[in-house]
Amino acid sequence: MYTIGEHIVYERSGVCKVADIMRRENPATGEECDYYVLEPLNEKGVIYTPVDNPKVFMRPILTAEQVEELIDQIPLMKPMANDHRSTQQLIERYRTLLGSHDCSDLISLVVTTYAKKEYAEAHNRHLGNIDRQFMDQARDLISTEFGMALGIPKEEVDAYIAARVEG
Repeated sequence: MYTIGEHIVYERSGVCKVADIMRRENPATGEECDYYVLEPLNEKGVIYTPVDNPKVFMRPILTAEQVEELIDQIPLMKPMANDHRSTQQLIERYRTLLGSHDCSDLISLVVTTYAKKEYAEAHNRHLGNIDRQFMDQARDLISTEFGMALGIPKEEVDAYIAARVEG
């Protein structure tokens, strides 16, 4: 069970602060149970979810040490093969990576779409909207979690990663 004030990753909302834990009726069962009251850092609003809800993904945010280890792996990461046959397959692949809630997968998505962007620009083209949208989502999730773990603003995460990778 998470504690009030703790930051966790919740589904695709990304990093949320556990603002409260309260008892309320579960509309699905009619029974009273404990609920987390979550405040997403990247969205407005509040999320209420049962503490023991097996249908949603929740995990603690990474530690600073785990983030540093992941950043150290970035130069070794290669873009994923472009083996999808349709736009729908590409979308499904990206959704699967986002849905894993694994920062390694998110970084892999960013590395892949960044390589596509560089290739497109070298050929006087633009990155496709699907690639851009998923890259932006992954970068936002990474920046928020890494910033929280490292104690820096999310706007500074890209520069921090670049400095570490280049250094």
